[in-house]
Amino acid sequence: MISKDEILERTNRGLDVFKYYLGIPFKLGKNFRNPLYDDKNASCNIYFDKHSMMFKMKDFGNEGYSGDCFWLVAALKGLNLKTDFASIIHLIAKDLHLDYVTDYSKQTLHPVKCKKEDTIQIIEADIPIYEIVEKTFTCSELNYWKQYGITEVVLGTFHVSSVNVFKSVNRNNEPFKIKSSEIDPVFAYKGLGYVKIYRPMNKKCRFLYGGEMPETYCFGLEQLPNKGDIVFITGGEKDVMSLYAKGFHALCFNSETATIPIQIIEMLEHYCPLKNGQG
Repeated sequence: MISKDEILERTNRGLDVFKYYLGIPFKLGKNFRNPLYDDKNASCNIYFDKHSMMFKMKDFGNEGYSGDCFWLVAALKGLNLKTDFASIIHLIAKDLHLDYVTDYSKQTLHPVKCKKEDTIQIIEADIPIYEIVEKTFTCSELNYWKQYGITEVVLGTFHVSSVNVFKSVNRNNEPFKIKSSEIDPVFAYKGLGYVKIYRPMNKKCRFLYGGEMPETYCFGLEQLPNKGDIVFITGGEKDVMSLYAKGFHALCFNSETATIPIQIIEMLEHYCPLKNGQG
């Protein structure tokens, strides 16, 4: 019988399961109305959870409708996620014809961390190749973040790494390489299929990008709990993490002049509901 890991391998880490069973078009990072109940507002989205390495659904309007692809099938079929897990596996394999799938050549590749060389390499057919060679944070790098109250634990929570070498191609399709140094440290804000490079000491080229950036870049969205009293919209990733270190929740977009999509506004309305008619 097919296993849980095999299902994730063959369904783009569960994304194809969501597409099949939800039966509605959706885009990653964009909110939509949850078809599992009479959802009045678009407060639900599919995102990639880097801790479990699978796609999950998060509903800010009703946290009871949040979970992975196996939870979704259990909810739709009236099954118990724990006691009926074997039946859930069987249903997914049957409905998506996974028992007969042996060709992996058309599957989407995801970022893979090679422990031996501590390298992240991302290769996609329709976007430029880029490569990151990570390293441990140096004392001076940690001191840089420490002045804003940001610890190494907070950096890990937001998937920020110290970069030794970053390789990519420019707009003319010419390869280039950037190497970190003591006077020009390089950091990476890592996402699914993309990376935003941050060079705080470099005045000429502070930010670089690799891979396919999402339509709406929203840093801190993954770290938001399902409900809260207040969320700050800040000017950058550093502010988001600094506030998080002090016990607050915050978001930022790719620039201070970015237009906030209506879907994000609706999501935040569910996250921070008005109290007594006041915001």
